[in-house]
Amino acid sequence: MMDVVWAVLGLVFVGVLTLGTGLAVAAEFSLTSLERSTVDAHVNAVGDKRARAVQRAHRTLSFQLSGAQVAITLTTLVTGYVAEPLIGELIRPVLLVVGLPAAGAGAVSLTLAILLATTLSMVFGEMVPKNLAIARPLPTARAVSGYHGRFSRVFRWLIDSMNNSANWVVRRFGVEPQEELRSARSPEELGSIVRSSAEHGTLDESTAELMDRSLRFGERTAEELMTPRVRVESLQVGDSV
Repeated sequence: MMDVVWAVLGLVFVGVLTLGTGLAVAAEFSLTSLERSTVDAHVNAVGDKRARAVQRAHRTLSFQLSGAQVAITLTTLVTGYVAEPLIGELIRPVLLVVGLPAAGAGAVSLTLAILLATTLSMVFGEMVPKNLAIARPLPTARAVSGYHGRFSRVFRWLIDSMNNSANWVVRRFGVEPQEELRSARSPEELGSIVRSSAEHGTLDESTAELMDRSLRFGERTAEELMTPRVRVESLQVGDSV
C-alpha cells in the first residue's frame, strides 16, 4: 500500500516539476515576443497588478531570461532524477508479467522510462508552453510573469552570479550586454515592411513609394542636394514665363 502511495506522490511531484518547467518556458518566449510599446500600452489601458508585473519583467529582460534558464535547468534535472527510476519501477512489473526475464526487465524498463520521461517533459514542459506563448504572448505573459518574478527574486543570488559571468564573457568580445530588447526598427527594416505591404496590397503603391523614398532620404548628403550659387539659374519676381 505504501509503495502505491509513494508512487502516486512521486508522479504528482513530477507533474509539479513539469509545470514549473512550462511556466519558465512560457515566461521566456512570451516576454521575448512582446514589443515594449505593446507592454506600455497595455499598462496604460489596464494598469492592474498583472500588467505591471509584465512591464517590470520586460524592463529587466536579461535577468528574467537568465532566471527562466535556471528554472528550466533545475526542474528538468530534478524531473529526470525522480521520474526515470519511478517510471522504471512502474514499468518493470508489466515487463515481468509479459514474460521478459528479470535480468533484462530492469534495463528495458529503465530505457523506456528515460524515453517516456524525456518525451513528456519536452512536450508538456517545453513545446506546449512555447507554442502557446508565441501564439498569445501578452495573455501568457500576464499569466506567468508573477510566478516567474517570485522565483527570480528567490534565486537572485544564483541568477546574478551566472548572468554577471556571462556578461563578462560577452564584453570580452567587445559587445555591451543589453537588459532590454531593441524595440525601434531600423530604416532598412521599415523599408522592407513598406515594400512587403505594397506587394500584398495593404498599402497603396504611391504611398509606399513615398514612404520608401523618405526612409532612404537619410542616405543623401547635403552635397547632393545643394547647387553652387554660381551655377544657379534664377528668375526675378517680375519676369514673365
